[in-house]
Amino acid sequence: MSIVNKSHFPPQFEGPFLFHEGTDSEWLITNGVGGFASSTITDCPVRKYHGLLVTPLPGKEGRYHILSAIEAGPSDDPEFRMSTNQYAGAIHPTGFEYLESFTPLPFPSWVYLKDGVKIRKEVFMVEGETSVYAAFTLLEGPAKISMDLKMLFTFRDANYTTKENIDISAGIKKSETGFSIRPYPPIPGCTIDFSGNWERSGTCYWDKNIEYPLEQNRGLDYQEDRFVPGNTVIEIKKKQTFILRVSLDNQSPQAEEKIDLKKIYRKVSSQGIKAMKNLGSVGEMNDTVVPETKPNTTSGSFFNRKLLAYMGEQFIVKNSLGSRSINAGFPWFGEWGRDTMIALPGLTFHNDKPALGLDILADYAALIKDGLLPNTLGESQGFTSYNSMDAGLLYCWAVSKFLDSEYSGEKKFIQRLKKQILPAVESIVNAFFENRVPNARLTKDFLLDTGSPETQLTWMDATAWGKPVTPRHGLAVDLNALWYDSLCVYAELLKLSKKRFPETILNVKDRIKSVFAETFLIQNQGSTAENSSKDQSTYLSDTVVSGEMDGKLRPNMLFASSSSFELLNSDIKKAIAETAKRELLTSMGMRTLSPKDPAFAGLYHGNSDERDSVYHQGTVWPWPLGIMIESALKGSEDLEKEVVFWEEYLNNLLDKHLYRQGIGFVSEIFDGLEPDEGKGCFAQAWSTGEILRAFSLLEKVRVVKE
Repeated sequence: MSIVNKSHFPPQFEGPFLFHEGTDSEWLITNGVGGFASSTITDCPVRKYHGLLVTPLPGKEGRYHILSAIEAGPSDDPEFRMSTNQYAGAIHPTGFEYLESFTPLPFPSWVYLKDGVKIRKEVFMVEGETSVYAAFTLLEGPAKISMDLKMLFTFRDANYTTKENIDISAGIKKSETGFSIRPYPPIPGCTIDFSGNWERSGTCYWDKNIEYPLEQNRGLDYQEDRFVPGNTVIEIKKKQTFILRVSLDNQSPQAEEKIDLKKIYRKVSSQGIKAMKNLGSVGEMNDTVVPETKPNTTSGSFFNRKLLAYMGEQFIVKNSLGSRSINAGFPWFGEWGRDTMIALPGLTFHNDKPALGLDILADYAALIKDGLLPNTLGESQGFTSYNSMDAGLLYCWAVSKFLDSEYSGEKKFIQRLKKQILPAVESIVNAFFENRVPNARLTKDFLLDTGSPETQLTWMDATAWGKPVTPRHGLAVDLNALWYDSLCVYAELLKLSKKRFPETILNVKDRIKSVFAETFLIQNQGSTAENSSKDQSTYLSDTVVSGEMDGKLRPNMLFASSSSFELLNSDIKKAIAETAKRELLTSMGMRTLSPKDPAFAGLYHGNSDERDSVYHQGTVWPWPLGIMIESALKGSEDLEKEVVFWEEYLNNLLDKHLYRQGIGFVSEIFDGLEPDEGKGCFAQAWSTGEILRAFSLLEKVRVVKE
């Protein structure tokens, strides 16, 4: 059974490996422009999204899955292959049997051993290039060996699978350093370059019926055929590294006729080692690491937080328009306005990247339309939509988190707030006041009334069997808390700019604060005198429709209790935090609905409609931990005790989860009753961002107290 050696940094998975165990953990690397490579620690693809080159294409929506895998092994030993596949009723090849170790950082690295021959395989990407590199190093064995390479291509929309077809063009064009293919014009083809001796032979053929069990579990097509452009043989020498590059034609910045692949490898390796040392490692990559002393942290928890912060950078992208953004989640999400705003503070302001955070806010300002931000952006996600009521308000929320940060007083940032951010916030606020926001209207108390039973305008936007599961129309507690925050942020920015806050808006802000609690507050004291305090709860109704509270206990109320602008008094904040902690908190995040509710669903599984029907009906999400912990700190009477509890909680979460599912990432969701295995996307931006922000909030309290 493989183990994770956490006494080393980077963490190392050590054999022996079992097949099913080896597919439980997934690695991911990105190129900073929307493309990625991903698979499992045994290099066995179990999702249709696993592949070595998955990327946006110019003029196309979503991402395209280009290169599935590169299988390799010594030419004189057909059993010794450095990869694994699952076919119908068969596992072939069985590379996991020869796998000694796997290290995910600074890029994925596998060491295989059989009969005295030890080979290291590495996969990496270069920022800004639409390409992937594979490197092979003969560590032990004869002076040199020949290696068979089998490159498996797909050239299809990443959300689908492909089958053997007659539309493919099997032509191959040879060059001095490699060859190129273009299976489906007008889709760009690929060029394969080699750093040393190589030879290609044979005809093109199809590798048929690979199976992706995770897609089968999701009720989706799970079998695929992959295209192989003949057989390739390379020669590798002992203690030397052979590199190959697969690049999408006309998409990579390299302009040289002859590319020095070894030089690129040395540069990327050097940058990776430097990055690891900056995270705390010393000496060789696998030396034991001694971290600097941190209060209330073990070396493991120290590494876990460092690893989370380091991997969080994989979500940052520069899209085809040159704008900075955040990819919502891997492997299937693209750029989402809502997710970007929630993830942004933790990934930037609380991760020593304040300028980047403001860059993203400034670039998104150009996308504001009638008070809304696009929920999805076209190129990476596949469609552009302005159907999220909360995204624009969350823009203002993200600004408020910058105002709370240590950087808010720096002159260079104040200037940017005044010139770039204030106009954006002002446009959002004015759109609501001027009744220009679709599906939104202000009540006589200036609360925000939105949507209808047929709409899904908040982050709980799942649709099953053609109908919204949680429409949350009327007065939604989170939207109104965010609306209040937006007015307060507007006031703060006007103050920074020495501009007068409009009197009418000032009165509106005060009016919202005065009616908020009486509109949403629920105080259940129990039906009998014998009920203990544990049966008593104070919380905020999730929605109010025509004056009637729905009474549902969801984490959305935490936007109100965590507000930076004192929307609620301390007693109510304390009571809300206690109720949420008692009924919604699990070991891996917050339930989306109290288990006491008749609609609570404890298991997330089944086909698309079955999964979407419970997506927000009790399923656990990690991202609300940020506002949960912020609420707990604001309502606490014993901050030291609160900090200790939450530090231990977060460290336990990361220690349990960070090396499963997405290595170095926090998954999108977990089951509501027994939140053990990560589900949904294995790497979710707002899960990562809000946990990083939560750590920063706890650290800030410690510093203040000391």
